[in-house]
Amino acid sequence: MNTNRENWIDRDTRIARIIAADPAAIEALIQLSPRFTKLRNPVLCKIMAGQTTVAMAARIGGVSISQILGALSQLGLPVKKEADGEG
Repeated sequence: MNTNRENWIDRDTRIARIIAADPAAIEALIQLSPRFTKLRNPVLCKIMAGQTTVAMAARIGGVSISQILGALSQLGLPVKKEADGEG
């Protein structure tokens, strides 16, 4: 994934796009919340990640959007930080 503005990860980015850019994102998400362990199952991952945005995942995982974006940033992914941490 390059760092063009349209490729930045933000609250509206689908989880599937993030995983396609870096499969290590699955384990980074699981580190934030055990609720994300279903992403290890390829079938469930394909179904869930394709429909879920970062903001939706934050609600599901019981974590903040900024926590998810921070974890993805640590992987080296191009993240657009939220103005107030929660968007």
